[in-house]
Amino acid sequence: MAPPQGPRAPLEFGGPLGAAALLLLLPATMFHLLLVARSGPARLLGPPPYLPGLEALWSPQALLLWLTWLGLQAALYLLPARKVAEGQELKDKSRLCYPINGAWGTGGRAAGESLTGHVAGQWLPVTLCG
Repeated sequence: MAPPQGPRAPLEFGGPLGAAALLLLLPATMFHLLLVARSGPARLLGPPPYLPGLEALWSPQALLLWLTWLGLQAALYLLPARKVAEGQELKDKSRLCYPINGAWGTGGRAAGESLTGHVAGQWLPVTLCG
């Protein structure tokens, strides 16, 4: 069968190419801002004066914290205590179901953040930033 002819809906973020560019440019921009902010003159448009070693930018503790956070998010998504809501009617007259567990997720995140801050011996933002 030939694909249907007619006007197509506009693609968000430039379609697949734009999404791939965002995946690469956002971390690169944050890396550049991190390097520039840590340099002496802190010039935004110029290149950073030096490139620090890997141990200055990343630590095993940060990786463990990130993996713990990712696991917590996955566990909160799979929480059994949730309400399921139906979405809008689709073209084929069916409806998609969406889990609604925002209150449980917020409470779980707050508990996770306070536990993480307690284990690290500092508040969470201080642990990540300095």
